[in-house]
Parts: sequence; C-alpha cells; structure tokens
Amino acid sequence: MGWRMSGVGKGASGIVGSVEATSSTFFLINSRHRREFFLRGGYLKRWGLNSSEVRFVSPADLYLAIVFNMPLRPLAALLCWSMLAAALPDCLRAADPTAWLELKDGDRVVFLGNTFLEREGRYGILETLLTARYPDLKLTFRNLGWSGDTVWGEARAYFGKPEDGYKHMQELLVELKPTMIFVAYGNNEAHAGNDGVQAFDTQLRRLCDDLEKHTKRIMFIEPIPYAAHASFDPAEYNEKLKAYAQAIKTTAVARGYAYLPTQVEHDEAPLAKQTYDGVHFDKAGYQRVARVLPPLQEKLRAAPELIETLRQTIVAKNELFFHRWRPQNQTYLFGFRKHEQGQNAKEIAEFDPLIAEKEQAIAALMKAMSRK
Repeated sequence: MGWRMSGVGKGASGIVGSVEATSSTFFLINSRHRREFFLRGGYLKRWGLNSSEVRFVSPADLYLAIVFNMPLRPLAALLCWSMLAAALPDCLRAADPTAWLELKDGDRVVFLGNTFLEREGRYGILETLLTARYPDLKLTFRNLGWSGDTVWGEARAYFGKPEDGYKHMQELLVELKPTMIFVAYGNNEAHAGNDGVQAFDTQLRRLCDDLEKHTKRIMFIEPIPYAAHASFDPAEYNEKLKAYAQAIKTTAVARGYAYLPTQVEHDEAPLAKQTYDGVHFDKAGYQRVARVLPPLQEKLRAAPELIETLRQTIVAKNELFFHRWRPQNQTYLFGFRKHEQGQNAKEIAEFDPLIAEKEQAIAALMKAMSRK
C-alpha cells in the first residue's frame, strides 16, 4: 500500500524523515513482513524506484504527515488523504497481524481447516468462550474442520479427485453464508518440506480469493508445531513447518486478515503437556490457544458451572451438525453406491430441527449469562 507525494517536508511525528521539497518520495505502510515483501520481491525495481526513494512509515505517521505538513501541494494532499481514508482500516489491521476482528450481532462464524478445528468441535472450547464473551449477541457457529485436510480440500474428496473436495468445501460455504471465518491449515502440507512451499502459497491465495467471496473478516490460525514425544523427534518437521507458517502469516498481513499466533511466550506449561500424542491438542491445549484471543483475555462474567453447561450444549450441537454435513454412509447416500441406499438421503434433513433445538438451548443460556 503506497502513495507517491511531491514536496513533502519533515513529518509532524519526526519519524517520516526529512525529504527535500522538490523530491518525489514513495511511502509504503510499514510492517516488517510488508517491508520484506516489497524489498525481496523486486517490486521497487519493477516500479522504477530505488531504495533511496522509498520511506516505510506507519499509518499514523503518514496520517500526521498529510494532515499537518503544510508544504504538501494541495492536489497531492487531497489524493493522498482520500486514498489513506479509504485504505486505513485495512492498513492498521495488516500492520498488526494479531488484531482481533470483533464479533457482531447476527454473525455466522465458520471454522474451516484441518484436524485442529475439527477437534475443536469436539471440545467446544473456542466456540464456548467466544459465545460466553458476547452473551448479548445472536451468533451462529458452524464447524467445517476435517482431519487431514489441506488447502486443496483433499480430505473432503471421498472417492473423487482432490478438486472435488475443494468444490465440496466451496458449496458448503455458499450454503452457510459466513460473515467471519477462522482458517487453520499448514500442518499437513508442511510434510512436503521446502519443495512444497510455493505450491502451498499459490493454493492458499486461491483459497483466500474464494473465501473473500463471502467475507473479508478472516482470521488465520498459526499452524501448531509438534511437541517432544517418546515415539518421535519433532525437530525436522518443525523446521519444515516454519516456512509454511511464514507463508500463512505473510498472506494474512498482505490481505488485511487477523492472525492468531498459537505460540504463547512464557507459557506456564510445555506444549507436550497440552497434547495427548505430541501432535493433537487436548482440552488444555485448546484452552491455551483461547487465551491468546484478545477478547478472551478478560475474565468472563458468567459462573464456571454455567459456562460448562454451555460447552456441553455446544458440543452436542456440533455433533448433530457433523452428522448433518458429514454422514458416515456418504457413499451410500450420495456417492457411487446411492443406488443401494440413496432413498435414505432424505433423513439427513431431519438433523435440522435437532440442531435448531440445541441452538435454542444455547440462546437460553446466553440470555441467562447476559443477566449476570
């Protein structure tokens, strides 16, 4: 994100720097990853610029330079201000990849990703705490996590091609109409090592393009490294994972998404104590990740007993929805063997009133929390 300005003097904050009044300078919104992106990617050369013509500044500093710097030519100031006003929210969010996307009344939140998010549906930790944090809002959560899945949707393909799995994913998103999406990928793809990073990055950007057809309120979750375990040494895999985690974070920053780091500094318990096999989180592991979310760092008003009742109700709802969109006999109901039992496919819709019943129970618990 950048602007070329003529006749810029010293910025009001003192950080923009001194530029001769006759010079032409290109300003880029500053973040470490954005800076690396432009410098390493050769974009400055493509634009006919050299590093001496570029100033990396924060959105706030650029704002101050534009508003308070009198030597700016009127037309340049007007153009810069209009562009900044239109882009500033995304810039601010991109400059802070841990920024939180606040939930709104009526939000339909979708969890999309691999094993991490599928098993979140079984524990219900993140969904429960987010629900309890906003008891006055009407929220809907749907979990589309799939164990072993990748950005290509391979695990969702059943007996079809990988592209069929990706198509199935997109069809479900159209049906659910999400207004906010949590995305967790990278762990399975990282087994390909450095040779697979470019293909992963390309497909990740394709996924982002498709997700943005529904919403731009997207949060990427940092892939979780393996913990030390008696049965294997995670060092080699974790080294591979770094490149994939960096690709995810760079994409999140560039597109203005929120980014949830899962590596908690000074954590009170080692990672191995929060998994049951060195790879997959247990209940304590999900509670650990939840503490990173800014809105969950404040103490909830509701009593722990009420929150636990809410969690159990959410888990029951998630199980019903799981069978609604992922019936175990999918092949017999909708696949190449539907000639045998396809007549039973009509029963899938019978999960809908059961799910609605659980949603009503969740709403009643949220109402009780809002009175606390």
